[in-house]
Amino acid sequence: MPVQHRRVEVAPGHCLLVRRARGATDEPGCIMVRTRTLPPFALAVEKWDAGEIQK
Repeated sequence: MPVQHRRVEVAPGHCLLVRRARGATDEPGCIMVRTRTLPPFALAVEKWDAGEIQK
């Protein structure tokens, strides 16, 4: 499966370009994502699904 990047809104008016990261999170309903400069962090699945797919 190829890497998929999405532009997601992490806070009102603040978007990040993220991709799914390996590993699981202890928080239900969340996935691990990462950016080019930030370490992996948990993101709600709803925000991931609502994100715009980037090419």
